[in-house]
Formats: sequence, C-alpha cells, structure tokens
Amino acid sequence: MTHSQFAPGQWLGNYSLSNLLGRGGFAEVYLGEHRYLRTLAAIKILHANLANQKEVESFQQEARTIAALDHSNIVRVLDFDVSAGTPFIAMTYAPGGSLRQRHPRGQLVPLQVVLHYVKRMASALHFAHGQRIVHRDVKPDNMLVNQQGEPLLSDFGIASIAHSTASLDNQGMAGTIPYMAPEQIQGKPRPASDQYALAVTVYAWVTGRFPFQGNAMDIAVQHLEKLPPRPRLLVSDLPPTVEDVLLKALAKEPQQRYSSINDFAIAFEQAIPDDIRSHPLLSFPIPAASSPLLEGRVTSSEMLAELRAQREQVARPTFSEEDAWTLFEAIEQQSDEFGKLIKPMNRETEIIVYELLPLLEGEQRAAVLGHIRATNADAKRASSQFEIIMSWRNRPLQEIDPEVMRTVQRVLQDMNEKLRKHLEEIRILRRQLQQNR
Repeated sequence: MTHSQFAPGQWLGNYSLSNLLGRGGFAEVYLGEHRYLRTLAAIKILHANLANQKEVESFQQEARTIAALDHSNIVRVLDFDVSAGTPFIAMTYAPGGSLRQRHPRGQLVPLQVVLHYVKRMASALHFAHGQRIVHRDVKPDNMLVNQQGEPLLSDFGIASIAHSTASLDNQGMAGTIPYMAPEQIQGKPRPASDQYALAVTVYAWVTGRFPFQGNAMDIAVQHLEKLPPRPRLLVSDLPPTVEDVLLKALAKEPQQRYSSINDFAIAFEQAIPDDIRSHPLLSFPIPAASSPLLEGRVTSSEMLAELRAQREQVARPTFSEEDAWTLFEAIEQQSDEFGKLIKPMNRETEIIVYELLPLLEGEQRAAVLGHIRATNADAKRASSQFEIIMSWRNRPLQEIDPEVMRTVQRVLQDMNEKLRKHLEEIRILRRQLQQNR
C-alpha cells in the first residue's frame, strides 16, 4: 500500500487514522487514535516502500535512534512499525499546529518572540548533536506547538530515513532547499548545517523574506555562491548586532559559523538590546487554533458524542461550531491588529529613547520620559490583558459562554483603539523632536 492509498478510517498498526494533518515532501501526517489506550498521536507515513528486510532493518535502526531523543523541546516518538512495506512513526500530537501556520511567510515576527523560539530550538538541536544526530530539515513547518504553547522540534532524521530507501519521492527536496546549507546541498550534512537552517529561519522571521529567491535550482546555486543580502537593507531598524550574528551563522563554510548551535543562540540573545529582550511575548503563546473541535480534529464518534452530551447539560447558552468559528475569526483579526500596533509603537519609542532623548535636557527631557513611561505602562497592561483573553482559546468549546466571548471581542477592540491613539501620539512626539533637533 502506497502513501496515497491511506485515508481516514483505516488502521495502521494499532492506530485508527483520522483526518489528514499535513503533507510534505517526505511524508503525510494523520491524526490517529490508539486501539487500546484511546490516546491521540500524530502518525507520520513516509513516502517510501521498503522492498526488502535490509531496508526494514535500516528504518528500524534509524527510528530507534530518533526515539531515544528525550528532550523537552523535541517531539517524542511513541511507536514505529512497517505495514505492508510502508514505514510509519507515531509521535506526540501537538495541537497548536506549526510555527509556519502561526507565522505565515512574509510576516515579521517580533525579536523577543524569535529569541524565545531560537533558544528552545537550539537547545533541542544541541542535545541531538550531542547524540551525533543531525536534523537535516530545520524549518518552521517542523516546529510544532504543544498544549502549553511551547515549541517542539519534529521530524528528526525523517529526511535521513527517507533517503535511505530506494523508492523515495525526491521531489521533497525542493521544499527544503531555501533552508539548506551549502555543504548539505553537496551531500555532506553536519551539525553546522542545522545552525545554517535555523539562521535562515530567523532571517525570514525578522525580514519577511528568505535570503535567496528564485526556483529551487536558482536558490541552491545562490546558497553555494552568493552572500545573502544584509538584513538591515530589508528592515532598517533591525539592530546591527543581530545582523552580524545572522550573517556569521549563514557563512558559506561550516567552520566560519559559530562553533555550536548553542553558541549561535547565546550570540543571538546577546545581540538583542536589553529593552527589547524585556518586552512581553506579545505573540507567544497564542495557539493558532487549540480547540480540537474548532480544527475538526475530533478523532472518534465517542469523543464527539461525549462532547455533545456535556453541552446538553450546560444551562447557559452555548456556541454552535459555526458561531464559534465566526467569533474566533473576529477575535483573530483583533489579535493580528494588536500585534501590528505594538511593533511600530516599540520602534517609535526606540527612536525617541536612543536617538532623540540624549539631545534633550531639563524639563523637556523629563516630560518626554514621562510620556514614554505612561505609554509603555499602558502597552504592558494591554499585553497582559491580551494574553489572559487569548487563554480562553485553550478551553473546550462547551465551557465557553458566548456572552463572555463577545465581551472579549469588545475588550480587544477597546485595547486596540487605545493603542492606535498612543501610536499616533508617540509619532507626533517623535516628529516634533526631530524637527526641533
């Protein structure tokens, strides 16, 4: 049975397959429910057919190695097997989706949020490198979010396992070319290759684009021969120290990068100004969609029946799924607007504090400082309220009061209106100070 023949409702080993969670170059991933334990797992079915015992044993050895990786930021392997020649791996189900879903391509991610991701992904990779394992496919698609909102690195060794089979669908390589280090393109992956891929990921998060553009072949050639554009040419207010760290991690020669991925993470953290590092994590953790019902991830009729029974017992009015979708989409729009307001407000504040404030004296300096502090205090309060509000999205649908959620939407609107006012005030202040300079 090839990967294209699998469908919801079928059994694979001890797992009943439910809806398709994702599809990539090397595998398809289904939500599965264990036959006896009734627990959920992500079932990754590789695009390969193991034709002989040698290939089966090779897969089993690779899978055992991955399963031995025990780290808080690595997705756990729960089981693995071969069914009718098709290898599959059962892994911990991460309901928060991937960082690719949370931050679509082209979207800028705040530095303090990027730092949070980098520290955890680097910790996971540093641990794996200590076990002599190279990931080979570091990218946001393989960074998943658990129930607590923490990022987990997935797919360790999947590329290696897939390439070890003769029937691999090699088209999968094109999907990861934008992240590949020069030596990996040349067939010589090493720990420094994962550092390069993480640096490409960070580059895209802080600039909104990949270092190299074009088709797969064009990008591969640029990885080998061309220096990436300096990030500050794309985002002028990016700290120069951050740019320096990224360009070092993107060096063509592995030995010119940081000596370890942990050193890269440390250098990246030190490159971010203290005031930015201390900002609240405005966009983390906010699950993209953490309700299994909202995502269509209810895996069995028993679970759905139980949920409906619970709803019937609740006295207060409850959502229909359609109403919930509509309201959560409205709240999502407000949350996006919140993030778009906070970032430029931080930029305006940094310009005033670092460039203009040192030129002021006496009462004028005190007045500007007072305004900045009041603005920042309101922004921090808004951020705290925002995270409390968004935590409602972690609750089961039947526990949510529609009136409470409509109030949530109104509170978000009010917060955004207040931030818009602050942003306009601080822009006027910055222009006035620049004119008087």
